[in-house]
Amino acid sequence: MARALDNLQLGRFWFMKNTDPFSVFLQSYAGFLKERSGWVLNQSDHMFEPVVDRSEPDLEPAVLHTLTKCQGFMEKVLACAPVNVKPIDNLVLAALRTVLEESFKIYETYTNGLKNLFVTFFDLPMPEKARACRILRVTSQQCQDLRGFYEKCRESAVDESLDYPSVEVLDLECVTSLEEFTTASLVSTSNGFHRKFSSRLFR
Repeated sequence: MARALDNLQLGRFWFMKNTDPFSVFLQSYAGFLKERSGWVLNQSDHMFEPVVDRSEPDLEPAVLHTLTKCQGFMEKVLACAPVNVKPIDNLVLAALRTVLEESFKIYETYTNGLKNLFVTFFDLPMPEKARACRILRVTSQQCQDLRGFYEKCRESAVDESLDYPSVEVLDLECVTSLEEFTTASLVSTSNGFHRKFSSRLFR
């Protein structure tokens, strides 16, 4: 038994240290599965949401917490990009299909969270506004990366029957405007800014 455990630990060490493309993909996929286990389906609205750790204090608004979790999830999705695994065999294709299907579900939560953040942004306290701006800036780049990831998967013919979402990318100029607004604390002009901003949020 002891020898078996030693062999298991050695095999795990070899797997985690191996840098050939297939092993790297499997490591990324394992990280994705671990992250996916932290999400559950809300039966009331049929949306996926992160598991709530009751031991952690509520230090930030729920919308910011959800968006942060969405970003962490999408990081694991993007790490599974198939570009370096050639040829793509059936095992990788099956794994990628799972990654894509699950990412579509969380992307819906992601976009809803962004819309909720936009609605509530001007009511957030100043520290939360600053944090929201940081989240939005990361989101702008991440959505561009996600759009590219989906295109690569289409080209790799993972599954032609998959219904890919249309990924909306946050306009970085709008994010910059929000950052400037937050820095200047222009509360008196928030209503006019809100109307101007809402017309060009996504591109």
